Amino acid sequence: MMMMVEDLGIEAKESAVREVAKLLPVRELLVSISSIKADYIARQQANDAQLSTMVAEQVEQAQAGLKALAASQKAVNHLRENFINTSRLCKECQTLIENHDQIKLLSNARNNLNTTLKDVEGMLSISVEAAAAKDSLRDDKELINTYEVMIDFQAAMKKGLAEPASEIGLEPLCAMINNNLRCYDLAMELASSIIEALSENYAEQVNFDDTCKGFLEVAKEAIHQTVIFIFDDPGAQELLVKLYHKEWSEGQITESLVETFDDYYKDVQMFIEERSYKRFVDTCLEETVIAYVDHLLAQKNYIKEETIERMILDEEILMDFFKKHTSVKNVENRLRILVDLRELASAESPDTFTLVYTHILEHQPDCPPEVVERLVGLREGIPRKDAKEVCILPNLEFENWVGLLLVLHAKTGNLITG
Repeated sequence: MMMMVEDLGIEAKESAVREVAKLLPVRELLVSISSIKADYIARQQANDAQLSTMVAEQVEQAQAGLKALAASQKAVNHLRENFINTSRLCKECQTLIENHDQIKLLSNARNNLNTTLKDVEGMLSISVEAAAAKDSLRDDKELINTYEVMIDFQAAMKKGLAEPASEIGLEPLCAMINNNLRCYDLAMELASSIIEALSENYAEQVNFDDTCKGFLEVAKEAIHQTVIFIFDDPGAQELLVKLYHKEWSEGQITESLVETFDDYYKDVQMFIEERSYKRFVDTCLEETVIAYVDHLLAQKNYIKEETIERMILDEEILMDFFKKHTSVKNVENRLRILVDLRELASAESPDTFTLVYTHILEHQPDCPPEVVERLVGLREGIPRKDAKEVCILPNLEFENWVGLLLVLHAKTGNLITG
């Protein structure tokens, strides 16, 4: 068995020699074996070095990947925390939205509390100030100086009201309304005492009644500025410029405008005293009517049947809104000019035109002829010359007026056509 193994080994060796002899049949090739070996070793070393470099790069990339994964995990955790916070804030915002009215009431209560604290501080100093005031009543010059807190004070407030309403702000304007009404009440109480204390010589130099009424004038101007603040609101301005245009005819303007008014009215009603609120509403109604009249006369589209129908809807919407805040009769009186202009624009006979025009002159005697000329000129089928002739009516006696209308009717066949 041992001999067999040895024989096999010898045979394998000889076979290998024969194979090498075949590969290296020439003797000179044997000499190149060392160089081949050296080249192999060099290539193997190069391959090892390249492999080591690639492995190192892969390790670095793997490490960078692990760091990126760790950073991503951290970012995901942070994002998850942000989502949780966002969800919590959304719930809080939902609560704030649902309780907006209560929060506003609390805010107003806080403001009122601050005002009350200031009033209490003022009350604590009344005894000192009362003593000083009592002493001043014995001095005519001091009394005259007092007459001159109120004129100067009113002038300072009027100067403040000359600033744009948007820069003053809604709450400061409302506070100015309340303060001036209270100043009026206090001044009226003080006036009789001052007049009695003044000597006859000085009493003839002052007019406390007019000075006291000056506070009412300032309050009235502050109310007007409050209305201007609302009309200067960008949202309200955007709506007003579209009056009597396409969006208006589609019912997108007047409805939205009264919604804007309603939002402001809720705030103003909480901010100012009841006795001022009615004047505020009346002033706002008056400004609304002026805005509608101005835009009606300024627009360049012909007045058609659908225009008249939309004007009627406007009157109804404005009536429904304003009658919630003031008397129906008051709203009717102030909207009367819109009704008259609409009826004038839709008049289809001389008699109707005469009746409506007469009614306008009765209530608006200073209505310029240009208004009527502009309105008549907006009706389709009315020659410009005839529109001008109609507008000279206010300068005629009533009989000549009717006669001119009849002449125009005979010339055109129909003074104002639909």
